[in-house]
Amino acid sequence: MKRSGSRGRLALVMAWTGAGVLLGAGMAVGQATSERDAYLRVMAVHFNLPPGEVGRLMEERMAADELPVVLFMSRESGIAPTALLAMRRSGTSWSRVAARYGVGADRYHVEIPEAAVDARVRRIHDQYASTPRGAWGGIEFTDDEVVTLIHLRVLSRRFEVPVARVLQVRGQSPSWIEVPARLAGGD
Repeated sequence: MKRSGSRGRLALVMAWTGAGVLLGAGMAVGQATSERDAYLRVMAVHFNLPPGEVGRLMEERMAADELPVVLFMSRESGIAPTALLAMRRSGTSWSRVAARYGVGADRYHVEIPEAAVDARVRRIHDQYASTPRGAWGGIEFTDDEVVTLIHLRVLSRRFEVPVARVLQVRGQSPSWIEVPARLAGGD
């Protein structure tokens, strides 16, 4: 099928960038592409992977913000990312995937300062606070909470900034995809 004109190019660019996930309200396609590229570069560098491998993973029909979860779980468990994604596609929660391969919540814990706790992370904070440290591995978080914890861990370490700063930038961003570019730009 031949595509022509700007609408055809836009459709191709949107399909390539996963625009259904990445384009926020008012975000230009070029902006989404550069932020997506920055996000992919940060994940590739953090997990010491070739950018092409990270790009191929993004073609596996997963939500873009789950990329660091897949990479983290794979690194910690030794299980191939595609196997982890297959479990997710079958409906298994991230907490169950993690538990299945011995990657409990103790492995992706990050300290969230009380002053930085807001509605997005209140339950995470309270779960860790109310559970003895030796039992953290058994905490079950929602998929969104696992995504949040792993992003906080990866981005705070990658950019050498406090978790509170990552939370602040995330609160000003439509999704996790924009956060690395904003942290790098000093937003």
